Amino acid sequence: MISNGSLIAHKFDEILNSGLSALTLSIDSHLAKTHDYLRGEPGLFNNLLTVIRELKSKKDENSYPIKICVQSILGDWNLNSLPTQIKFFKDLGLDGIMFQPIQYPFGFLIPEDWHKKYDKFPHSEEEIQNAINYLLKLKHRDGFIMNSKEEIELWRYYFKDPEYISDTFNPCRAFEQNLIVDVCGNVKFCFSREIEPKNKIGNITTTSIDDIWNGKTALQEKAEMRSCIRACGIMACHIDINLREK
Repeated sequence: MISNGSLIAHKFDEILNSGLSALTLSIDSHLAKTHDYLRGEPGLFNNLLTVIRELKSKKDENSYPIKICVQSILGDWNLNSLPTQIKFFKDLGLDGIMFQPIQYPFGFLIPEDWHKKYDKFPHSEEEIQNAINYLLKLKHRDGFIMNSKEEIELWRYYFKDPEYISDTFNPCRAFEQNLIVDVCGNVKFCFSREIEPKNKIGNITTTSIDDIWNGKTALQEKAEMRSCIRACGIMACHIDINLREK
């Protein structure tokens, strides 16, 4: 489970006894000012540190098997400070850290060349390659970096063009591993793909998951999505899960 950690302070016992294999907390920097600015909530960073310390204390005291990890967005604010950021979270006694390259928010129409106009998107090729090389080196050293070697290598191509991916190697598996359900029960496979009407694939209030997944419309959607080379969501929920953690 991935959480921003803002509402779980009174759920520690429930989380630890839930059977979850891992709890991953979204923290985008080791600096309070930077994380709070990026997340738009003053004080969130310090609250998260309190959550981590208390949760880890309870976990260690009772030998719960759940892993407590961190996921950070990779952007221009931390490319040059990865050694310090990683050491900070490692010193907290966490089980690992995962990175996710910055991308355009889900659920919005993606403007053309958005990355060229966004100041938080890394634009220095040298800094990008140095950061990737460092993470690969660290990955081989002790495994604290949770992303797979294959996924980290993929970032070299993503940062060059975050809007489209190579049609010779398409790691998007949204059509095979996603079911995205909105508040009305409408289902689709991709965060960014527009489907009209909204319940084109199906609605879980009227149709079973099995019937939705194997329905005629869903199979047509899957066939069309196989040839999609958009990079939206490819660094998060859409990537082939076999490339995620190793």
